[in-house]
Amino acid sequence: MLNRKIAISLAASAVFAVSGFSSNAFADTAPTSASVDIVSAITLTKQADPDFGVVVPAATGGTVTLNSNTGAVSTSAGTTHQANTQAVGDFDVGGTNSQAYAITDPGPITLDGISTMDVTNWTVTNANGHCNDVAVASCAPSLDGTGNDTITIGARLNIPAGQAEGQYTQAFSLEVLYQ
Repeated sequence: MLNRKIAISLAASAVFAVSGFSSNAFADTAPTSASVDIVSAITLTKQADPDFGVVVPAATGGTVTLNSNTGAVSTSAGTTHQANTQAVGDFDVGGTNSQAYAITDPGPITLDGISTMDVTNWTVTNANGHCNDVAVASCAPSLDGTGNDTITIGARLNIPAGQAEGQYTQAFSLEVLYQ
């Protein structure tokens, strides 16, 4: 009986020894570490809304394009614009120094009033020189060394034929986010 206990004990020791050897042969360790970069929240502060100004559309309709860089407007044939009544959208962006960010294109919006008109083709210019009246989706700006930037936005107003006289407005969201 004693021999049998010794034999069982030796067999169990051999199994533990083999399984211990086996798991060590297929395992390894390496030093590693975890990390994180903490940045300030990005901010967007509106200074002015985009405003196409005072427009007399052609009977057949037309367009008014607000340049995000110069603030100037151009119109399609037959549509006239009263000088100096327009304004680009003006926004301050803040956050962590030299961080890249993106601007989300607001997409087409519909101005409401007596009837409706669409605003499309949003463009942006930024103070740090990355974008100069380019499509919002194409702009890849960065904050400056103090964590600031200024952006101005423009767009195209599409006026249908026979547009009713009146004031037209629509709220929309502009979003900035780190890249």
